[in-house]
Amino acid sequence: MHIYFAQFLPNVLCVAPPSGTCFYHGKVFCNELGDELVEIETSAENEFIRQNLVSVTPWIGMTDIDQEGVWVWASTGIEAVFIDWHPSQPNNYLAAPCAAIWEFYEYRWVDEPCTELFHPICEQE
Repeated sequence: MHIYFAQFLPNVLCVAPPSGTCFYHGKVFCNELGDELVEIETSAENEFIRQNLVSVTPWIGMTDIDQEGVWVWASTGIEAVFIDWHPSQPNNYLAAPCAAIWEFYEYRWVDEPCTELFHPICEQE
């Protein structure tokens, strides 16, 4: 069973699996659907996702695993322009190269170890 949020933009659909997974397995999950981990590129898209999250911490498709402090979209390697970090983030606590959205941080972006078990949000374009 998948949770379908709704159609947001033409040809963009956000989905999440019912159980948590590490960042890389979340990426594989999305790829098997023909999708990628979500790349949040505008404040409107970010707000849509924030408003539709209820007690879930999702992965987004951003990482700085190749170069500390340079956050890129995992599917393309292109540096993220729009960001919505919580003021205390990114903090690289426990060597945290993967990005997520946390309820505890007011549904703002945080950096987390890629081994944490969160729900991926997939984006179909």
